[in-house]
This record gives sequence, C-alpha cells and structure tokens, in this order.
Amino acid sequence: MHIVLGPGCDAESSEQCMTREVISGPFLMSENLMEWCSGREYLGCFPTEDMIEDCFELVQSLEPNRTPYLMYRAMRDEMPKPVQGEPGYDANKDCVKIERHGNFEVIPRQWMTNALVFLYKEKSRT
Repeated sequence: MHIVLGPGCDAESSEQCMTREVISGPFLMSENLMEWCSGREYLGCFPTEDMIEDCFELVQSLEPNRTPYLMYRAMRDEMPKPVQGEPGYDANKDCVKIERHGNFEVIPRQWMTNALVFLYKEKSRT
C-alpha cells in the first residue's frame, strides 16, 4: 500500500496529468512515468486536516517548501493563489501556486489537505 500526502506539492505534475493518472485504472505508461508504478490500483482518498494540525509542531524545523509546511499553509489558506492573467487562474476554482525544485504548477488547494491511497501488485522476486 502506498499513501501519498499532499499530492501535487512537488510541482512536477500538472492538475490534468495527476487527474488522468489517478483515475485511469491501470497505470498509464508514458515516457515521463516510471515502470515500477505499473500495476497499481487507486483505492481512494481521505482528508488529512486533523493529522496536519496535530503533527505540525513536529515538523517546524523543516524548510517552508517541504510537504508538511505546504500542507499546513494550504489548510490555513495561506498559500499563494494565481491571479487573473497568470497561468492556471480560474475564478471558479480554489487553487494554489506551487513553486518547488525549479518547477511551477497550479493545483487545487484541496489536494494539499488530502491523501491518496494506492495498492501496488508485488513484483515476483525470482
């Protein structure tokens, strides 16, 4: 089992790519995705607000661009948001701007306060 906290917070995948890959059923192989991910099954998601609140004191020594900090800031609605004229701006969506590792993406704020759960088929160890 694999649990992904704050999906999209690395700013390496667009909202469209993440949505397509999560709901695609069997993992879609593309040149940018790793073969070890094949055979996964999406089981669902769950909210993480209580966990974020309870654990934040334990991660305060981390850099502000690390996943727990981003999740905490998103939960408190303290993340930068795209403004009209910027890429990813949509007046009808609650999105945040993520800049990390030299990448930039706009993702739904709700993603930052949820976890995705996947089950992976075990590879044969022969």
